[in-house]
Amino acid sequence: MKYAIFLSIIVLTILFLPTISLAKGEALTILGIDLKCEPEKSPRDGGCGINHFAILLQKAINFLTISIALPIGVLMFVWAGFVIMTAGGSREKVAKGKKIINVAIMGIVIVLLAAAIVGVINSIIIG
Repeated sequence: MKYAIFLSIIVLTILFLPTISLAKGEALTILGIDLKCEPEKSPRDGGCGINHFAILLQKAINFLTISIALPIGVLMFVWAGFVIMTAGGSREKVAKGKKIINVAIMGIVIVLLAAAIVGVINSIIIG
């Protein structure tokens, strides 16, 4: 159990650790997203402002939703189907498979609602 927690922390750190490039005169790049702003300048002169942060947040949420959360949800559906198909008449295993399906649906709904809420807030911030 401790190994799984340690491995999870390492994987999450690698996934979400921003790689920031702040070379002079180049655009700000975070997590491979080019924000088309120069951090050493003020927002009035083409530097980074709150709208660039909102764009970064929206792109990060889209990445997490589409590239990570939805495939995990699909894998949970596949796993639930496998559990149900290999139940062999066991009501407990069928119930376990149905529970996995319910959890997958709830997880996908929560992720999509969270992404929608962030999208609405971002559209308010950006204008």
